[in-house]
Amino acid sequence: MQTSFVSRGLFASAFVCVAMISACSSSDSPTGTLGSATDSGFLELQPELNNLLDSINVAMTFGFDSYNEVPTNSNDAEIQYGPVNPGENNGVTYEYTADGWHHIIVINDDVNFARAINDSIQFMSSLVVQQLPSGADLVDFRHHWAVTQWDQATDYKNINGDVGFVFSGLLGNVASINGFYGYDVEVNTVVDTTTTNNVFEFNAAVSNVLVSKSGAQWGPSCPTGGVITFGVIQTKIINNPGSVNTVNVNWTGTITLSEGVATISLSNGTDTWSYSHNICGSSN
Repeated sequence: MQTSFVSRGLFASAFVCVAMISACSSSDSPTGTLGSATDSGFLELQPELNNLLDSINVAMTFGFDSYNEVPTNSNDAEIQYGPVNPGENNGVTYEYTADGWHHIIVINDDVNFARAINDSIQFMSSLVVQQLPSGADLVDFRHHWAVTQWDQATDYKNINGDVGFVFSGLLGNVASINGFYGYDVEVNTVVDTTTTNNVFEFNAAVSNVLVSKSGAQWGPSCPTGGVITFGVIQTKIINNPGSVNTVNVNWTGTITLSEGVATISLSNGTDTWSYSHNICGSSN
């Protein structure tokens, strides 16, 4: 079985990358904005929104990898998903369920992070469930993941994602991806005697994201078209000695994808911003 360790290794690189306080994705300058480019709320949200996009791209890559090379036993799952870093609690389990799902659980932690993946993958041909991907024209991919920092006494960042993607058209040259992505981020920072806890709850709908096949297998998943709509509930709690202030902001937006570039429009209900972010060429 050919090992797809590099792509699965994104579990311990891309996801940890977005878990760090200094995010790995690029921070793009807004263009054609009505809201201020120096607005503090926009500057807080923008890197997390960029991380959402990069994380969606990683999840799509995981889905294609599963179609190219699904594990069929625990040893295969260990090779594809196996813990990248030595830790105190590592493990990979696999089962094929009675209703036709490949189910994989990965637990991996070390002195800094606890990481977990819970994946379910189902293949269909003309909407008929089959065990192996050969000849399947559709993949139903459920991907749940979390990265939690152990040290929560000072600065930390915890993230988790809940993915439900359906990949269709897999026997042709252009696949279509539809579904949802729930993505939660908690950023805690301490400066002198002030603690700021900033929570972003993203809910994104992925509509007809198109990926062209390159070579004999699908991936990497650089999208050539499609639309993602999203809403964000932001809750920021600022704790100073003697006072606690809470700020709530509801954001909405639309992301249009074209040849690996995301054009983003977002609003806090009063002001709007727009900018572009290169998904496939970012430095994560």
